[in-house]
Amino acid sequence: GVQEGDYVTLNVRDNPSNTFAWMLGRRTLFSVGERFKKRFSAISVIVYMCSLFMVLIVNLLFYLKVEHSIDVTTTLVILILYNSLPVVTAILEAMHLAELSPLHRGLLMRDELSVECELAILLSKDGTTKTPHYRLLKRSGCMLKSAGEFLTYYEEHTNPTSVLGVHASSPTAILAALSTLLGGFSIALQAVTANAALGWMYDENGMYVNSGTVE
Repeated sequence: GVQEGDYVTLNVRDNPSNTFAWMLGRRTLFSVGERFKKRFSAISVIVYMCSLFMVLIVNLLFYLKVEHSIDVTTTLVILILYNSLPVVTAILEAMHLAELSPLHRGLLMRDELSVECELAILLSKDGTTKTPHYRLLKRSGCMLKSAGEFLTYYEEHTNPTSVLGVHASSPTAILAALSTLLGGFSIALQAVTANAALGWMYDENGMYVNSGTVE
């Protein structure tokens, strides 16, 4: 019997029913993961918007020269970095999940090509297409082709994997979301540098005030 931790191997090349069973099993697992992905994506969007809001607060503190404690700035920076962890995790997992569809489609195309080659060999050897083995392989080739077309249509066109509303197969567009946070930090750093030239800095009590030493 199958023990815990063992893998079940299906010969999708020589048995059309195994191909259909593999597609049903994969579709079931995909549906379960899809529901979890949607919930996690919604949380990621909320966390991302909160991070942007806190980055805006940090920029306002320095650009408006608001007197505040260094604890406020430290807390905001820690929260932004902490909230960025699930966003980065969601992006990496979505990119990995998006890679599975073309990988599985490539495996199906490899088996389909193998079936077509064997069909050509059988036809040249037997000279007929009416043998049971030839008919079985023919049905298997059709099933593999249909399975590959289904993967392409459903998982890449109809229901592609996305995160933060962006297609997961486009890493440039996804990483642009993180660059917004990094850009906000760089703008805040510019404000800190400009204010320091005017005498604004944290004193020994941790308060951001104008020391008046620089005119």
